[in-house]
Amino acid sequence: MNKKTGFKLLSLLLVLSLLFSMPFAASANTGDEIVPDGSITRVNVTIYGDSKTSRGFSWATKKNSGSDVMLYAIDAEGNPISEVKYYSGKSNSFMGYIYHKVVAADLEPGTMYAYRVGDKAAGKWSDLGTFKTDDGDDKFSFIAIADVQASSEKNFQFASKVLEAGYRTLPEAEFFMSAGDFVNDCTNEEWEWLFKSFKNIFMNTTAVPIAGNHDGNLKWHWFENQFNLKKGAGCDGITGVYYSFDYGNAHITVLNSNDMYPMSEQQVNWLQNDINKSDAKWKILVMHRPFYSAGKNVNKPDTMIMRDRLLPIVEKLNIDLIIAGHDHMYYRSKSVKNGKVVPTETITEVYKGVETVFEVNPAGVTHILPNTAGTKRYSVNQKAVSPILDIAAVASQPGLSMFSTFEIDGDRLVYKAYTVDVDNGGTVELYDQYAILKTVPGSAVEGWEDLDTNPSNNLFKNIANFFKHFTQVIFSYLKMLASR
Repeated sequence: MNKKTGFKLLSLLLVLSLLFSMPFAASANTGDEIVPDGSITRVNVTIYGDSKTSRGFSWATKKNSGSDVMLYAIDAEGNPISEVKYYSGKSNSFMGYIYHKVVAADLEPGTMYAYRVGDKAAGKWSDLGTFKTDDGDDKFSFIAIADVQASSEKNFQFASKVLEAGYRTLPEAEFFMSAGDFVNDCTNEEWEWLFKSFKNIFMNTTAVPIAGNHDGNLKWHWFENQFNLKKGAGCDGITGVYYSFDYGNAHITVLNSNDMYPMSEQQVNWLQNDINKSDAKWKILVMHRPFYSAGKNVNKPDTMIMRDRLLPIVEKLNIDLIIAGHDHMYYRSKSVKNGKVVPTETITEVYKGVETVFEVNPAGVTHILPNTAGTKRYSVNQKAVSPILDIAAVASQPGLSMFSTFEIDGDRLVYKAYTVDVDNGGTVELYDQYAILKTVPGSAVEGWEDLDTNPSNNLFKNIANFFKHFTQVIFSYLKMLASR
């Protein structure tokens, strides 16, 4: 075992102990006498720009207080290996809470950190949390869930067990993403239940949050207050946030699909600028509303408008995977382009001791809905608009909550979907799997000139797009209803 592998193994053991209520790392020159202040809630850590050197911190309090973070590097046993550093940020008042945002932008790649958030001057701090920065190599993994969408503390606790099962299954995962609808009615009570139920995970790893329609489609600015994210150019944060980051050899782009009727010119232009300038090997797009799914929402005008406006553009961007939510069912398409399945060669290899079929350099995009992590499930919509059922590799509702894992290992991407029987001991079973072997290098579009992302400059285009796409889709929707 080389030193790097040994360090990763020890770091993995540390993450496991932190996630599942084992003792926390010792404080470095801060005194173990610190008593966590219970008024500090909704603590989470997000990628803020560079995944190797930067993290965003967010939390909430009921009263005005300082916005400070203390952190220090730790070894695989949780012992401090650096001096404590302090970072200060800013706060704002929103809906009865004070939201605090801090950015630490001088972190070391591939390093485990322990941290607290709070008020340095008052000596009030949160519980101790941990996170690890990206080491920049081409081997990493993450977990995806979608649609917690709970409206009771019991159901938030239920969904948290699904993500905990994900970390038991893939403990080396370096972050998790949730493809929208964290809450149902977007109230303070629900957000408190969410962060309380998922506290061990939110505080001890990095989150990649995606705005769902229940997180702020009609209740403005809620999503952007919960998380500290580096907004893409032109993003106003009203209904959600779009942003992107590199991780290992992948570029991950997060859209705000609440920006619709149709998606604004500035977000569409930002998307094209963002992906066309990336030379990452793997390109992954994440959003809440799906282009392709077989749930109850797929035929609704809002989804049809988004698909009509955005899908032709997305299919020109050389994206490998699109991960979405919204429809509370499980769906994986075949490799698709222009609404048709793209024939792809396959090879079979033994990967991590398991015989695995890899699609080789697929020319299309694979669309994935990981099903809900919560309790609200939709059945398969047999009247889904063409070609959704025709291009599906799997379209189903297993009747259990689910999570998905993604492992990227150089030229290989291995995806697995699992069911979790929370009510019967949390039994985890493999439900679906898919793998890609990509031997072609990543590349940016040579000479790409940025499209305009200024909202003011795009005002008239947005108005014109509204009438164009809304009229087209309503006509198509009425025609579809009449044909049934």
